[in-house]
This record gives sequence, structure tokens and C-alpha cells, in this order.
Amino acid sequence: MMLPTLYPLLLSFGFIARYHNLDLRLHKARGAVGWLSRTHPRTMEKVSQLRLAQDDTAKDAILILDPSTEWREVLNAIKLKGMAAIAGICNPLEGRDDIAQFMPNEATLREAGFDFVLFNASPTPGGSPSIFNGFDVYSSAQQVKLLEKEKDIKVRSVIPSAETAVEYCDVLASLLGISSHNSLNTVLARRDKAIMKECVADAGLRVAKFARVKQACDVPNVISDLSLQFPIVIKTPQGFSTTDVYICDDENDAMSKVGIIVNGRAAPDCRIPMFALAEEYIGGKEFAVNMMSTADGIECTDAWLYRKEVGEGVARYISADMMDPGEKKLEKVVTYAKQVAAAVGILYGAAHLELKASYCEEKKQYINPCMIEIGARLSGGRKTTLTQAVIEGWQPFQALIDAHCGNKVKFPLSFSPGEQHARHLFLPHRLSGRITEIRGADRFESLSTYHSHFLLAKVGDVVERTTDITSFGGFVWLAGPRQAVEDDARAVWETFSFQTEPIEKESNVGEISGVPNM
Repeated sequence: MMLPTLYPLLLSFGFIARYHNLDLRLHKARGAVGWLSRTHPRTMEKVSQLRLAQDDTAKDAILILDPSTEWREVLNAIKLKGMAAIAGICNPLEGRDDIAQFMPNEATLREAGFDFVLFNASPTPGGSPSIFNGFDVYSSAQQVKLLEKEKDIKVRSVIPSAETAVEYCDVLASLLGISSHNSLNTVLARRDKAIMKECVADAGLRVAKFARVKQACDVPNVISDLSLQFPIVIKTPQGFSTTDVYICDDENDAMSKVGIIVNGRAAPDCRIPMFALAEEYIGGKEFAVNMMSTADGIECTDAWLYRKEVGEGVARYISADMMDPGEKKLEKVVTYAKQVAAAVGILYGAAHLELKASYCEEKKQYINPCMIEIGARLSGGRKTTLTQAVIEGWQPFQALIDAHCGNKVKFPLSFSPGEQHARHLFLPHRLSGRITEIRGADRFESLSTYHSHFLLAKVGDVVERTTDITSFGGFVWLAGPRQAVEDDARAVWETFSFQTEPIEKESNVGEISGVPNM
């Protein structure tokens, strides 16, 4: 009978084609393979099983795009799982040093323990160094496939670690043949703030009234058409957090801010915006709601209440306090957050929603939640690390990897912090000028609930008054018993300050040293 000799022959052709790219030999075997599949299906099943077994010998790997948010913790979780770690640089943010300071470079990534660093994207030759001309997803998929073959690894998931990677990760995962990725038909809704609102509104959920504005002179008509009342919000459609977001108290101010956004200046993602957004200003308290989406559904892991000071056209954060996501007063907020995440197609991995809601004394609940924006990624500000420190048994970074791989995620019985508390303190520059002294920072580590801190500025730096998340001078994180956290936070405010002397011209801005792990 022919089978005993043909079977190993076919296997040898598969082996040769896979490891030596001898496509001609494989082509000659195709006729025999077709005949075998028709006449001996059980034998072909054995061939397929052996192929799968060969794939299973490859080492599992995780690809992290644009490592930024708590990337060291994610890297450690990858290593604990015995997987290879690959970093992919999609958008180096050249020309936006205010944001690029939060992104580690290739040397830092390799030194930290990434097995491979790919892409190292750069602007198109001859183009402006401050304008991002896009990331070639197709070529990058080729790079990854080649790396898999050469290093005998298999990428199991693609995880975004920064807002700049959200637009690419799911498309790249799809090209790599990974099934556990977010919906492709809502990729734009997870990044473009206008399409995001349209998508969420289509799901029957509340969003702020808004319009796209292509030129400053259109602002009066937009205000009239939407029946907006001042203050209103003017923002870029492709930013993140509070960067390039303005609260405007009158028409002239709004027109001026639209001009800033659409006049050719690079947006936070280093692209040129095609339009600005004019939005209704939503009152109430601001929250961050963080979730983990898995094949079993969406779980709310932590919620945070922000304190802000609003004035002079900006909203500066003061602090963020951990809340109990299971409390009745947050019931509508958490339900709304899950619905928003589902609406924009977040099926696997982390989701970070910023929203506003008003407190109803009669119902003892926050009501009428309204999205500011949502990101298919971990929250910044070390909130994930603080949640891990406070919630017993919660391993968020391993959960992130499991979720993106489509695996079962182990959640704790409750995400209630109980008597424990966590707070994120923001350290602003109150004045523009040159820093002459930093007072009180030497006392941080002696605080009973001290978790960590990071100072972005140093003595001698020329700084501008804080207007957004990228222009703060530093941060302090506290975790422990609630009253002790309250006491330590008060001590920070009473003892810490940046001493700044005014200068006539703010031209030589000092370089900010170090790579924060936010």
C-alpha cells in the first residue's frame, strides 16, 4: 500500500517548506496532499495535528505597542508567565517633547529586559520632524512574522500601552492571525473623539453635544446651532487626557483656541488635525472608571474621583481618590461605563473611561453619567499599581495578559478597598519661570502611607505654569488606612512647593531627566 511511504514524505515536505522556504518542493507535493485529503481524511487529520504540535513548541510571546503606562509592571508579568516580551514603537512622538518624556527609548526598553524591540518608527524622510506620517501596520506584521520564524516564538496577543497604540493594536493582531482582538469596525471609535461620541450615542447612551469645527470663523454658528452655553470646551479630536483641551468662557476665546488647533500645529499624537471639536461643557464630578474585558464579559476593577481646580481656561487636577466600585452610589456610573466600553467594541483587555456625573442627594447616587472619553488601555497615573496594592489577591498585569490572550481571568471576590484607601496627588507649577528650589520632597518617603513619587522637574529647569497633565512638576502616590492617607496628603500640601523666579523670556526650557513609569 502507498500510504506508509507517502505519509512521511508529505511530512518532510511540510518541514522543508516551513523551515527552509523551499516553496517549489511544497508546490510539487500539493497534488499528493490534495489526493490524500480526498481519499484518506484521517491521515490528513494526523498531519494537521502534527503541524499544531510543531507550532506549540514555539515560545509564547507578547507584543507591547508604545510602552508607556506602567510598562515595567506589564513586562514583569510577561516574564513571570515565562513568555518572550516584544516592544513595538509605533509613534515616537518626535516634536512633542512634553508627551514624549513619558515614553522610554529603545535602549531603556532593552536594558529593562525586553527580548526584542521592533519598528522604531520615524517620520517620512524629507518631512517635518514634528509631523507623524503614520505607522506601517502591514510592514510591521511582516517584521513580526519574520521574527517568529527566526526566533521560534509565537505572538499570542498585541497590547497597547499608550493611547498612540490603540489605533494600531487590533489591526496588527488581526494581520498576525490572533483572534482575541477588539472589534475592527469600531477602531476609529476607540481613538477619534468625534466618532467615539457618535458611536456611544448610537448605542443610546448620553454624550455631550458637539460639532466638528474646521475654521475659527465657524464657531459662532456652531454655538448657535447646538444652543451651547458658556463655558464650552474646545479640544483636538486626537488627543489624550487634558492635552490640547481648553475651557472657553466667551466666543473670542473659543475662536482663538480653534485657531491654535487647526493652524498646522502638531496634535498630541504628532499628526495635523483636520478639525477641532466644540463641545458642551458637562458639569458635575469627574471620575475615572477602569475595567477589564474578557470573553466572559466586562468587569469594573476600580473607580477614582478627581478633584480639580478650574480657572483661566484650564482645569488642573489636584488629586484622584480611590472609590468603591461596588457602592450603590456608583451603581449608575459603573453600569454606564460598561455600556460605553461595549459600545466602542472593547472585547479584550483594559478599558479606561473618564466621565462626569452629578450627585443626587435624594437618591444618594451619582446620576446622569456622561462620557468625556474612553481608552482601550490601562489607566495612567499608576492607578493600576495602587489598586493592586489595596485589593487583596488582585494581579492586574497578569490579568491584562490573560484577557488579551482570550484566557480565563482570575478576579478577586470583591474590588472593595474596605478600610484601605489610595490617593494620587498632582504637584503643579503655580508660576512660570526658573526653579530655584524644591521644598518638601525629601519628606515624601517618611510618610506612613507613602507608595511612590516622581519629580519631572529639577532645580534650574525653566518651566511653564501647569495647564495639563504633561506640564505637572511631579506626582505622589499614597496607599494605606484611609485616615492615614488623609493626614499624609495634608502634610504634602503643607510642606511641598516649587520655588520659582520669573524670567523675561521662556526660551531655554531645561531638559527633564528620567523616564517616569506612569
